Amino acid sequence: KVMDQNYAGYEIKFYYGADNQPYYLDIRNDPASLEDIPINRTIFNKIKDDANIFITIDPTAKLTGKTTVAAMEIDKFIDNKYFLNIPVNSSMTKPYAEFPVIDCGNATASSSVIWLKTGDDTQISSEGNCIIVEGETEDDIIMAADRLVLYLVGIMP
Repeated sequence: KVMDQNYAGYEIKFYYGADNQPYYLDIRNDPASLEDIPINRTIFNKIKDDANIFITIDPTAKLTGKTTVAAMEIDKFIDNKYFLNIPVNSSMTKPYAEFPVIDCGNATASSSVIWLKTGDDTQISSEGNCIIVEGETEDDIIMAADRLVLYLVGIMP
């Protein structure tokens, strides 16, 4: 557990692939608290060769900056040159400011969409090339985002 000013989170030392260099993963939630979040285990194979990925939210869903934290948790590993090295773009499901309008209907084999949303369950599922990171609350969306990251870098199955 790491405490730094007003931040409390978790730092995990791990090795990625065949690299002997240790990496440090900072997440907001205790990995043990994420074990029961269901995840579709085909997601890695769907996104590993993508040219880019869009993380999208519904601007009318009354979400706050907490959902942005979830997006940033995912982005910092997918976009990282030492991990997946896939460019990540922000988008909205409906027109809002200057953001592109992207939803699950825009997901392709080379450009997946990750939709952050509230719902009845906390889980990570997929429909075609659209990955749905869902939480009952925005804090649950952050937990699901941490669970997705731990899966993508191979720490959790």
